[in-house]
Amino acid sequence: MIGSHQVQAASREHVDLMVSDLSGVTGVLEEVATMWRRAELFPPLAAATSPSNLQQAAGRLTGLLSVLPDTGSAEWQVLGSSAAAQLAELADNVVIAARMAGDRHVGDAEMWEVIQDRLRPVRERLRRLIAEFGERQGEEPCARNPGG
Repeated sequence: MIGSHQVQAASREHVDLMVSDLSGVTGVLEEVATMWRRAELFPPLAAATSPSNLQQAAGRLTGLLSVLPDTGSAEWQVLGSSAAAQLAELADNVVIAARMAGDRHVGDAEMWEVIQDRLRPVRERLRRLIAEFGERQGEEPCARNPGG
């Protein structure tokens, strides 16, 4: 049987990789925000698809993921489900923002592809982490499919 310290270390490794990918997403979103300002493409400030709001969403997700390895099983289920929902919403909003920018020919299409490529491994790692947690608990994994 695998000890709880080994499980926690494996979870931390998954989380560290996801945080690294999300950091890359945040950096590319900063570049997109600059391009949008130069192109005078200003979505409503409250729009979930604006680059700055997408950056904030990635930051919130990073914060949530960072606490998962140190969380007890009762809280883990709730936080894991929340992380999956946040990732799904972030991925959906990235697709919407990419389409919106593409319609305006801002020149950031490759950046949106990089963002989507960086979100794919986050989605897969979170899926695996949730499944592993469910197996350890003898329960069904979190119902929400992270990011698509």
